[in-house]
Amino acid sequence: MLQRALEICEQQLGPEHPDTAGSVWWLAVLSEHQQQYGQAASLYQRALAIDERALGPQHPTTQRIRAFYARLLRTMGHDVEAAALDQP
Repeated sequence: MLQRALEICEQQLGPEHPDTAGSVWWLAVLSEHQQQYGQAASLYQRALAIDERALGPQHPTTQRIRAFYARLLRTMGHDVEAAALDQP
């Protein structure tokens, strides 16, 4: 259902809309929960990139996605990359 919601967002709002980023983020959370870490990382990157462009790097939603992505990177043992996301 999340994949279908993403498809609808992309069709109706476009691939760069913040609501589309929200759908991507939810898919990332699900993928992480299912321990599909590579897929989750790609999805977090995509959602983060959309929101940074659309909302800016300091927006609370952008910061939330960044925090989730950093947590995943730490889980994967990528502490240096995670620390880079913690920088303002």
